[in-house]
Amino acid sequence: MKRSEAKTSWKKTRFVSPRRGYSTWKQVAGYFDGDGSPKVHGGTWAVTITVSWSDQDRGILRHIQQFLSQKGISSRLSRFRQGKRTYFELSVGEGGGDALKALKGMQPHLDKKRIQVTAAINYLENRITGNQFVLVLNSEIRKKRRSSYIMRPHLPFRKGDGLYFARASHRFGKGRALTQEQLEAAKHDRTTLGLSYAALARKYGIGESTMYYIFKEYA
Repeated sequence: MKRSEAKTSWKKTRFVSPRRGYSTWKQVAGYFDGDGSPKVHGGTWAVTITVSWSDQDRGILRHIQQFLSQKGISSRLSRFRQGKRTYFELSVGEGGGDALKALKGMQPHLDKKRIQVTAAINYLENRITGNQFVLVLNSEIRKKRRSSYIMRPHLPFRKGDGLYFARASHRFGKGRALTQEQLEAAKHDRTTLGLSYAALARKYGIGESTMYYIFKEYA
Protein backbone atom coordinates (compact mmCIF):
# COMPACT_ATOMS: atom_id res chain seq x y z
CA MET A 1 0.00 0.00 0.00
CA LYS A 2 1.29 3.44 -0.90
CA ARG A 3 1.86 5.99 1.80
CA SER A 4 -0.91 8.26 0.52
CA GLU A 5 -3.34 5.33 0.46
CA ALA A 6 -2.38 4.34 4.01
CA LYS A 7 -2.97 7.88 5.20
CA THR A 8 -6.40 8.01 3.57
CA SER A 9 -7.34 4.64 5.06
CA TRP A 10 -6.30 5.80 8.54
CA LYS A 11 -8.44 8.92 8.24
CA LYS A 12 -11.52 6.89 7.32
CA THR A 13 -11.29 4.65 10.39
CA ARG A 14 -9.94 7.26 12.81
CA PHE A 15 -12.91 9.62 12.64
CA VAL A 16 -15.84 7.19 12.67
CA SER A 17 -18.12 8.33 15.51
CA PRO A 18 -18.93 5.61 18.06
CA ARG A 19 -22.60 4.72 18.46
CA ARG A 20 -24.10 6.37 21.53
CA GLY A 21 -27.16 5.61 23.61
CA TYR A 22 -28.79 2.29 24.45
CA SER A 23 -29.31 -0.54 22.00
CA THR A 24 -30.53 -3.45 24.19
CA TRP A 25 -32.99 -4.10 27.00
CA LYS A 26 -30.10 -5.51 29.00
CA GLN A 27 -28.41 -2.09 29.04
CA VAL A 28 -31.63 -0.31 30.04
CA ALA A 29 -32.30 -2.91 32.75
CA GLY A 30 -28.81 -2.44 34.19
CA TYR A 31 -29.44 1.27 34.54
CA PHE A 32 -32.90 0.62 36.02
CA ASP A 33 -31.40 -1.71 38.66
CA GLY A 34 -29.41 1.24 39.94
CA ASP A 35 -31.53 4.34 39.34
CA GLY A 36 -34.96 3.10 38.35
CA SER A 37 -38.14 2.08 40.12
CA PRO A 38 -41.69 0.86 39.47
CA LYS A 39 -43.47 3.74 41.21
CA VAL A 40 -46.87 3.05 42.74
CA HIS A 41 -49.68 5.59 42.99
CA GLY A 42 -52.46 4.60 45.36
CA GLY A 43 -56.14 4.56 44.55
CA THR A 44 -59.46 3.41 46.00
CA TRP A 45 -59.94 0.54 43.58
CA ALA A 46 -56.51 -0.13 42.14
CA VAL A 47 -52.96 1.20 42.12
CA THR A 48 -51.33 2.80 39.09
CA ILE A 49 -47.77 1.90 38.16
CA THR A 50 -45.26 4.24 36.54
CA VAL A 51 -41.89 2.98 35.31
CA SER A 52 -39.32 5.60 36.28
CA TRP A 53 -35.62 6.35 35.79
CA SER A 54 -33.96 9.35 37.47
CA ASP A 55 -30.58 11.04 37.16
CA GLN A 56 -28.84 14.42 37.29
CA ASP A 57 -27.64 13.82 33.73
CA ARG A 58 -30.48 14.58 31.33
CA GLY A 59 -28.48 13.24 28.39
CA ILE A 60 -28.45 9.69 29.76
CA LEU A 61 -32.21 9.75 30.20
CA ARG A 62 -32.65 11.07 26.67
CA HIS A 63 -30.71 8.06 25.41
CA ILE A 64 -33.10 5.75 27.26
CA GLN A 65 -36.06 7.74 25.94
CA GLN A 66 -34.79 7.31 22.40
CA PHE A 67 -34.44 3.55 22.91
CA LEU A 68 -37.98 3.30 24.32
CA SER A 69 -39.34 5.29 21.39
CA GLN A 70 -37.75 2.82 19.00
CA LYS A 71 -39.65 0.08 20.84
CA GLY A 72 -42.94 1.97 20.44
CA ILE A 73 -43.07 3.09 24.08
CA SER A 74 -44.04 6.67 24.97
CA SER A 75 -42.30 8.41 27.85
CA ARG A 76 -42.05 11.79 29.52
CA LEU A 77 -38.89 13.55 30.65
CA SER A 78 -39.39 16.03 33.49
CA ARG A 79 -37.24 18.15 35.79
CA PHE A 80 -37.44 18.53 39.57
CA ARG A 81 -35.35 19.85 42.44
CA GLN A 82 -34.27 18.07 45.60
CA GLY A 83 -32.68 20.54 47.97
CA LYS A 84 -30.16 22.51 45.94
CA ARG A 85 -29.76 19.83 43.27
CA THR A 86 -31.63 19.49 40.01
CA TYR A 87 -32.72 16.03 38.88
CA PHE A 88 -34.45 14.67 35.83
CA GLU A 89 -36.97 11.86 35.70
CA LEU A 90 -38.03 9.73 32.74
CA SER A 91 -41.48 8.20 33.24
CA VAL A 92 -43.52 5.62 31.37
CA GLY A 93 -47.22 5.39 32.23
CA GLU A 94 -49.73 2.57 31.88
CA GLY A 95 -51.44 4.11 28.85
CA GLY A 96 -51.35 1.90 25.78
CA GLY A 97 -49.74 -0.86 27.80
CA ASP A 98 -46.44 1.07 27.76
CA ALA A 99 -45.48 0.45 31.40
CA LEU A 100 -46.10 -3.27 30.95
CA LYS A 101 -44.01 -3.36 27.76
CA ALA A 102 -41.09 -1.63 29.50
CA LEU A 103 -41.25 -3.89 32.55
CA LYS A 104 -41.42 -7.07 30.47
CA GLY A 105 -38.54 -5.89 28.29
CA MET A 106 -36.28 -5.39 31.30
CA GLN A 107 -37.47 -8.22 33.56
CA PRO A 108 -35.23 -11.07 32.25
CA HIS A 109 -32.11 -8.92 32.73
CA LEU A 110 -32.76 -7.48 36.20
CA ASP A 111 -31.03 -8.36 39.46
CA LYS A 112 -31.85 -6.04 42.37
CA LYS A 113 -35.28 -4.97 41.08
CA ARG A 114 -36.34 -8.28 39.53
CA ILE A 115 -38.75 -9.38 42.29
CA GLN A 116 -40.69 -6.12 42.43
CA VAL A 117 -40.81 -5.81 38.64
CA THR A 118 -42.10 -9.37 38.33
CA ALA A 119 -44.81 -8.54 40.89
CA ALA A 120 -45.74 -5.40 38.94
CA ILE A 121 -46.06 -7.45 35.74
CA ASN A 122 -48.24 -10.03 37.53
CA TYR A 123 -50.49 -7.27 38.86
CA LEU A 124 -50.82 -5.53 35.50
CA GLU A 125 -51.65 -8.89 33.89
CA ASN A 126 -54.35 -9.65 36.51
CA ARG A 127 -52.58 -12.60 38.15
CA ILE A 128 -52.40 -11.14 41.67
CA THR A 129 -54.43 -8.68 43.75
CA GLY A 130 -53.39 -5.20 44.77
CA ASN A 131 -52.79 -6.42 48.33
CA GLN A 132 -50.50 -9.22 47.11
CA PHE A 133 -48.57 -6.76 44.94
CA VAL A 134 -48.07 -4.33 47.80
CA LEU A 135 -46.95 -7.13 50.14
CA VAL A 136 -44.10 -7.86 47.71
CA LEU A 137 -43.10 -4.19 47.59
CA ASN A 138 -43.17 -3.91 51.40
CA SER A 139 -40.94 -6.97 51.65
CA GLU A 140 -38.48 -5.41 49.22
CA ILE A 141 -38.46 -2.20 51.27
CA ARG A 142 -37.60 -4.13 54.42
CA LYS A 143 -34.79 -5.88 52.57
CA LYS A 144 -33.40 -2.48 51.47
CA ARG A 145 -33.97 -3.26 47.79
CA ARG A 146 -36.58 -0.54 47.41
CA SER A 147 -36.56 3.05 48.67
CA SER A 148 -40.10 3.92 49.69
CA TYR A 149 -42.50 3.78 52.62
CA ILE A 150 -44.48 0.82 53.90
CA MET A 151 -47.97 0.81 52.40
CA ARG A 152 -51.10 -0.60 54.02
CA PRO A 153 -53.82 -0.54 51.37
CA HIS A 154 -57.12 -2.40 51.23
CA LEU A 155 -57.08 -3.65 47.64
CA PRO A 156 -58.45 -7.22 47.51
CA PHE A 157 -58.95 -6.91 43.76
CA ARG A 158 -56.95 -7.74 40.67
CA LYS A 159 -56.09 -4.82 38.39
CA GLY A 160 -58.84 -5.50 35.87
CA ASP A 161 -61.45 -5.93 38.59
CA GLY A 162 -60.35 -2.70 40.23
CA LEU A 163 -60.77 -0.81 36.97
CA TYR A 164 -64.20 -2.36 36.56
CA PHE A 165 -65.20 -1.22 40.03
CA ALA A 166 -63.82 2.26 39.33
CA ARG A 167 -66.06 2.56 36.28
CA ALA A 168 -69.01 1.21 38.26
CA SER A 169 -68.27 3.72 41.02
CA HIS A 170 -68.39 6.52 38.50
CA ARG A 171 -71.76 5.32 37.18
CA PHE A 172 -73.31 4.77 40.60
CA GLY A 173 -72.05 8.01 42.11
CA LYS A 174 -70.92 7.29 45.66
CA GLY A 175 -69.68 3.73 45.11
CA ARG A 176 -66.39 2.67 46.67
CA ALA A 177 -64.39 -0.51 47.04
CA LEU A 178 -65.04 -2.73 50.02
CA THR A 179 -62.17 -3.34 52.38
CA GLN A 180 -61.57 -6.94 53.45
CA GLU A 181 -63.28 -6.17 56.76
CA GLN A 182 -66.33 -4.75 54.96
CA LEU A 183 -66.48 -7.77 52.69
CA GLU A 184 -66.50 -10.11 55.70
CA ALA A 185 -69.22 -8.02 57.33
CA ALA A 186 -71.29 -8.07 54.13
CA LYS A 187 -70.94 -11.86 53.93
CA HIS A 188 -72.13 -12.10 57.54
CA ASP A 189 -75.12 -9.85 56.78
CA ARG A 190 -76.13 -11.95 53.81
CA THR A 191 -75.72 -15.28 55.64
CA THR A 192 -77.31 -14.38 58.96
CA LEU A 193 -79.81 -11.67 57.98
CA GLY A 194 -80.59 -12.84 54.47
CA LEU A 195 -80.04 -9.40 52.98
CA SER A 196 -80.36 -9.13 49.20
CA TYR A 197 -77.61 -7.72 47.01
CA ALA A 198 -79.69 -4.56 46.63
CA ALA A 199 -79.98 -4.17 50.41
CA LEU A 200 -76.28 -4.84 50.91
CA ALA A 201 -75.43 -2.33 48.17
CA ARG A 202 -77.47 0.36 49.90
CA LYS A 203 -75.93 -0.47 53.26
CA TYR A 204 -72.33 -0.28 52.01
CA GLY A 205 -72.82 2.53 49.53
CA ILE A 206 -72.02 0.77 46.26
CA GLY A 207 -73.99 -0.31 43.19
CA GLU A 208 -76.07 -3.49 43.28
CA SER A 209 -74.24 -5.02 40.29
CA THR A 210 -70.90 -4.19 41.90
CA MET A 211 -71.96 -5.92 45.13
CA TYR A 212 -73.05 -8.97 43.14
CA TYR A 213 -69.70 -9.04 41.30
CA ILE A 214 -67.75 -8.78 44.56
CA PHE A 215 -69.61 -11.77 46.02
CA LYS A 216 -69.20 -13.75 42.83
CA GLU A 217 -65.43 -13.22 42.74
CA TYR A 218 -64.36 -12.97 46.40
CA ALA A 219 -67.04 -14.19 48.82
